Amino acid sequence: MLRVAVFAALPWECKCVLPVLRDRRRGKSGSIQWWEGEAGACHVRVVQTGVGMMRATAAARVTLSEFPCQLVVSTGCAGGLSATLGLGAVVIASEVVCGITSSIFPVSERLVASLTARTSGSGLHCAIGRQLSVAEPLVSVAAKQQAAIRFQALAVDMESAAIAREAKENGIAFASVRAILDPALASLPPTEELIDPESGRVQPWPLIRKVLRSGPDGWRSLHELYAWKQAAGATLSRFYQNWFSAGNMPALEGKS
Repeated sequence: MLRVAVFAALPWECKCVLPVLRDRRRGKSGSIQWWEGEAGACHVRVVQTGVGMMRATAAARVTLSEFPCQLVVSTGCAGGLSATLGLGAVVIASEVVCGITSSIFPVSERLVASLTARTSGSGLHCAIGRQLSVAEPLVSVAAKQQAAIRFQALAVDMESAAIAREAKENGIAFASVRAILDPALASLPPTEELIDPESGRVQPWPLIRKVLRSGPDGWRSLHELYAWKQAAGATLSRFYQNWFSAGNMPALEGKS
């Protein structure tokens, strides 16, 4: 049975994977929350990292020290950097580039092909290509366009490079599966003050203050963001349902 560690920053991203786990149990390693169970031919631990590379690094180090596994997956939402990718499109990384250090972490072609096959006949729009990880969200369309030109990437997130680095240092296969939350030609409403980066939960008082200050326009932007989240979440849920219900394992190097 293949042991898989799946890392996601936010609670709703973790919940996209949890329904496929049988005999699920919940636990904590220090402040790091995780869920563990069986899914298809895999034993899976889903880990909530919190937002950003530092938190992702800490969560990956703790997890990989206590949960021996053969595959690490970074998942959740991403910002679109290519205008060809619409809301909810699946991006499977061929490699991840760190926007801070410019380090590049390649993903096995065999593993990419195996994961891409999980979208066959599902109705999901799947793209394969480079994924960028950054320290701060790319909020504006201009910032996304600049990053797309500089890094030649399809999508951007804030954790995958850190998780890829820890997987590499531990000699573990790595993959990244992300769903587009904010397309390339859409600005991302600023949410830093609204979301606790550690727990990923919405903070009610900052949310109320924002709505009161910004009025109807602010409320509309938050409503749109919620709709984006629902679409990206539906995509991820369908991907993992397809993957684990297939009953077979993704192809790692040296495995059939």
